[in-house]
Amino acid sequence: MERTCHAQLLAEAAAANGLKKKIISDEDAKYTFDALSEPVTSAMTRANDQESLYFDFQTEYNLLLEKTGGAFLK
Repeated sequence: MERTCHAQLLAEAAAANGLKKKIISDEDAKYTFDALSEPVTSAMTRANDQESLYFDFQTEYNLLLEKTGGAFLK
């Protein structure tokens, strides 16, 4: 949900600066909703969800490591 809100805020900011919003179809919206909100129902889905969380975290971790020179590890 956080990424969805972020995308919406970016779209609103762009529209406020004169860029035209691109409204997606109901079909595309449903596909995105289904892909992002599917409940964890199986071990495979849980594994994929954990992998997704790892990749989301890894980007933040790398940025923090770069900005602090690893000071947060001490």
